[in-house]
Parts: sequence; structure tokens; C-alpha cells
Amino acid sequence: MTSVAMNNSIETESLPSMCAAEVLDRLTVMRTQEQTTYRCDDYLNRSRMEELDSDPMECTNDTCSGEETKPVDEECRVKMCEWCYQVVDFCKFRRETVIVGMGYLDRYLCTSTPRARRALEDRKEYQLAAMTTLYMAIKLFEPLEMETTFLSQLSRGCYSSAEIAQMEIDILTALNWRVHGPSTISFIQYFLMLLPVAQNSPVVATLLDCARFQAELSVGDYYFATQPMSYVAIGSILNAMEGIGIHNLSNSERTAFLQQAFKATGIDIYSAELTEVRSRLFEIFAKSSGLETNEKCDEASMGSTIQKERAVNCGSPVCVSRRKGLVRA
Repeated sequence: MTSVAMNNSIETESLPSMCAAEVLDRLTVMRTQEQTTYRCDDYLNRSRMEELDSDPMECTNDTCSGEETKPVDEECRVKMCEWCYQVVDFCKFRRETVIVGMGYLDRYLCTSTPRARRALEDRKEYQLAAMTTLYMAIKLFEPLEMETTFLSQLSRGCYSSAEIAQMEIDILTALNWRVHGPSTISFIQYFLMLLPVAQNSPVVATLLDCARFQAELSVGDYYFATQPMSYVAIGSILNAMEGIGIHNLSNSERTAFLQQAFKATGIDIYSAELTEVRSRLFEIFAKSSGLETNEKCDEASMGSTIQKERAVNCGSPVCVSRRKGLVRA
């Protein structure tokens, strides 16, 4: 990515003011959290392996009752992610809310609870879980709360308010009520606070917007659900930096940033794992912008792609005709 136009009027939350030591401490704690409590495993592959190891003669309630169910695959996740973005765009919520909600969903499906396992085997149950985790994220992080009756309407009556409320309890219980962990966006924000430049400068605003956009795109790709959030965050920033000219961010400033990031997290920017993450991030960005993967991103294409992609889903999602059902939290 080369020559990204500096954005002086970007609309984004201002980064919190902290000293360097406090930022390093926060990142160290967040890195520990993502490796332990908030870790996400490759649950789809695990589910497939368990299916292969299961007794083919074993009779489940669904099969014995004649009801056909299909296991969840990556395409199911893509569709639910797209639906979630449609909902938050229509309701004027922050797109980070989808990242948080999908994080809840992924972690829930990593648990060994019977209902989480059932959600991996039954697409209808999976859809209910995905809708509920979005509802949870909206309730916790948005100024407006979405009523369960409104969510029921969005499902075309497939799920009642009571079913959604019960699923919420089941998910919270499976997650041990741990719903305030780090996100890819929070990692991006804290990493950018390590830059040895003014936090209100156009270069920080541009890097934040470009990195955040890549993070938004990454949510729909199951590959990134199995990667550390810190890797996705630093990979997004490094990709965005390729579009920043030396006259806006010097080599010495970039080096100082990377040294601080390594000090806080121990992430090797030259590792094969991070290289793969960066490559996949650029691939999905190139796909969204219509670039070939071997093309460089010029200063016009990056900005126009971000604006175009964020505007494309501003229309009404399925079954939403008005914002009725949203109440101030």
C-alpha cells in the first residue's frame, strides 16, 4: 500500500491520553488476556474432527425425529457477519460493535457446553446465537439498546423474545460473564498511542481509519477468528503504514514504534505468522477495492474504497423497515 492521502477531517474517537509506561502495561495485559481467557480456537475444524470420530450409528434427537440439520461452515459465518453489519449500519451503530459481537460468538462456540455444540451442528441454532451476540454487544457498548421484540421481528418470527433472552443467558454462562476483553480495535488504538508523534495529528487519524477498515473486513474471514487479535491489529497498522509517505512518518519514527510494540507484546513483525496475517489482510482489502493482489494501493484508492464499502450497506437489512424497537440505554 503506497501513498495514502492524509485525512485531516476524519471522524473518529479521540485516543485516550496516557503515558508511554501505562500504554505498555495495558498492551501487556491485553496480550495475556487474548492468549488465555479470551482465546479463540479453530472450533470449526475441531467440530469436523469430532464428527469423523463419532459413532455413525448414534441417533440424535434431531435425526430420530426426522428433522434434517446441517452443520455450520465458514459460509454461514460470512452470511451472519454481513447481516450484522447491515443491522449496525442501518441503526447508525459503530461497526466495532459487530467485531465485539462476532468475538462473543466465536468464543461461545469454542466452549464445550451442550448448547454451543448444538449450535455448530444446527444452522438455525447458530443463527440465533449470532443474532444474540450482536444484541449483547449493542446492549453493552451502544447508547441505544435493541429490544428483544425488535430482534424477533428481524428474524421474521423464527425466534421469540423469550428464546433470544434464554440464549443470552446461556452464552453469558458459557463465557463465565467475561464480556469486556480486548478487541482488535482496542489493540489498534493502544498500538497507535506508541507512535512518537502527536496523537491528534493527521497521520495518526489516517492510520487509525485504514487499520480499522482492515479490521472490519477481517471479521468476515474465519481465518482471522483463529488468529490473535494483536496480530490482526499490528498487521493492519503495518499495512496502513505502507501508504504513509516518509515525509509524514519518518523511518526513525517507524522504528521507534516497532521497538515499543515489541517491548509490550513480544510480537516479531518478521515472523511467518504475522507475514501471513498481513498478506491475508491485504488480499481482502484488494478484493473489496477491486485491485489485483499484486497491485499497489495509491492514495485515491484507499480513501475511496473505505468510503464506498462503508456506504454500501447503509440500506435496510432484511425485515427492518424502521428503527422502532431501539430504546435509549
